[in-house]
Amino acid sequence: MDELGARRGRAGRRAGVPLVEEALTGRIIGAAMAVHRTLGPGLLESAYAACLAEELSFLRIPYRREVPLVYRGAQVDCGYRLDLLVEDKVVVEHAARPGVGRYRQPLLSRVVT
Repeated sequence: MDELGARRGRAGRRAGVPLVEEALTGRIIGAAMAVHRTLGPGLLESAYAACLAEELSFLRIPYRREVPLVYRGAQVDCGYRLDLLVEDKVVVEHAARPGVGRYRQPLLSRVVT
């Protein structure tokens, strides 16, 4: 593992707990960072979610969007869905931080896109 991979691995761990699916998680984080570098800050969560899906497709990483919650083989109708399930192994929940203010964020989405 190169130095960057080693640093990324340590950043993804808490107090000695190993990161499960470390290689796949690294690829997902890289895709998310590429999206953020391209779009920049200030867009709505839905914009980042759609572009992350496109980036994963471009990288040929299989994923499913809006996956219903399944418990013991039964689909649970609780109003909750996984934002992304990557390779049926890693759950990705989208979260855009409100860095530009609650009222300016929709406006920036309309101006930038």
